[in-house]
Amino acid sequence: MTIQDGAVFPAPQVGSGYTYGYSGGGPIALARLIDLLLQDITHTAPGYDGQQPPASLLHAAEEQWQGRPPPFTLSRAELEALRDA
Repeated sequence: MTIQDGAVFPAPQVGSGYTYGYSGGGPIALARLIDLLLQDITHTAPGYDGQQPPASLLHAAEEQWQGRPPPFTLSRAELEALRDA
């Protein structure tokens, strides 16, 4: 976890891993991580466990965030609203 300018980046990565904007493993992993952290901010990042994130978070990671250049900011309230949609 890194903190920069008052923003918290819980899973910073360069290259592959937690990605967004397409259908695939990266957006699934990102949506799953976001869901787990919303439940418990101290939760460790999951390995591949076959569990799917909430469909609304996955849709955001695959489609809604497509074309947004990183880094972009979403509040906890925005992420909770996406998860609960």
